[in-house]
Amino acid sequence: FVLTTKVYFGEGRLRQIGNICGDFQMKRVMVVSDEHVSKLEPMQELLQDLEKAGIQYDTFFEVPSDPDV
Repeated sequence: FVLTTKVYFGEGRLRQIGNICGDFQMKRVMVVSDEHVSKLEPMQELLQDLEKAGIQYDTFFEVPSDPDV
């Protein structure tokens, strides 16, 4: 089992998340965020792109915004 790290960044990358997940043969993902970020437009774009790519997802938006370590 090998897990390589690949970092995607730059303008427009968020709208490619469905294709990126597909490249890794992902069929289902978990999206984790805090409640505030979950309501912002970029999060909605991310979820829409996953749906468009046929990637199933679960969300967990109950992470504290600035948790203590």
